[in-house]
Amino acid sequence: MMKAIIQKLRNSRPVNQFVKPVYFCYIRFVTWIRIKLDISKLRKLDDSKRIYLLGIPTAANLGDMTQYLLILEWLKKNYPEYDVADFPSRSILYRNCFFMDVLEEKLKPEDYIFFQSGYDTHDLGGEEDFMHKMVIPRFPEQKMVMMPQTVYFRSKERERQSSDAYSRNKGMLFLARDNVSYQKALQMFPDLKVVLYPDIVTTLIGKYHFSGERKGVLLCQRADGEKFYSKEDIDALKHHLQKQTVVGCADTTISTPNMFVRANVRKYLNRMLQQFSRYQVIITDRYHGTIFSLAAGTPVIVIKTTDHKVTTGLDWFKGIYDDYIYLAENLKEAEEKAVQWLKNPPKEKIKPYFEKTYYEHLQQLIEE
Repeated sequence: MMKAIIQKLRNSRPVNQFVKPVYFCYIRFVTWIRIKLDISKLRKLDDSKRIYLLGIPTAANLGDMTQYLLILEWLKKNYPEYDVADFPSRSILYRNCFFMDVLEEKLKPEDYIFFQSGYDTHDLGGEEDFMHKMVIPRFPEQKMVMMPQTVYFRSKERERQSSDAYSRNKGMLFLARDNVSYQKALQMFPDLKVVLYPDIVTTLIGKYHFSGERKGVLLCQRADGEKFYSKEDIDALKHHLQKQTVVGCADTTISTPNMFVRANVRKYLNRMLQQFSRYQVIITDRYHGTIFSLAAGTPVIVIKTTDHKVTTGLDWFKGIYDDYIYLAENLKEAEEKAVQWLKNPPKEKIKPYFEKTYYEHLQQLIEE
């Protein structure tokens, strides 16, 4: 009864006409306060050697947050003599905060600028590419590292603008996290050092061992513009699988406010890996959902999205985790593979690979 009343109020036009403007005003006020706090933090930095990590995530997407956590840990381990200061794109781009002027005052020749990894070099929305185009040309002599990126542009003009801006810093190391992005980055940035490099979240694979009971299939699905299959398609898949076993649903974007997740990413990461470890099979269209599945030791079926990010990202796992990962051409094929794995799961334990093969050598690559 109470749920019905709340839903009726939520759908009520008068309520929405009042609540929505108040909510958006609140969000704008909170964002403004956080930007002011970021500027204050930047102004208070001392003269220590420093790494500036820019473009950190501001949404509770656990994949992005895990990247942030692991990049921070990697920096502190490999550059212990440096302090790390991190800032989101919104604070850098905010027109009246003078972030760039203050950063120019603070930067020293021995300092580094690292850019957050992810799907950030594109024209599909968001702030990160605009932030890159503001920062990189401003400091053409500064040491910079672009952590593994997915690269995709629909607009030739936006692509040209980014190509021109990024290429102003001739010494920047640009890491591309899949082969399509690598080929595009080579084309866009012929004067930069471009290297094909895996997402840092892959370093989690093989580090965890779960011994609890596994049962059923987990659907880890995105709900944004990158999804390929409709909700009706996924509901039909779920209905078919429920004839065989229990079916759960999840996403790597969680409802917890970003500030709480960022304050304790490890807690939320462990919680998600525990959830993934309770299932026999996972079906996902999330790239980090794929990595989390492997980290949890759970075989994963990958279904396509509207772009290349997920499917080409799977190339990293070929010949390494073939028994645990399967790319389905359609949902019928995904269902058939899930049923097969329910009856006959892979037996071999997943071993670590990416940290030793790649991330133990990244500092050397940067210094070269």
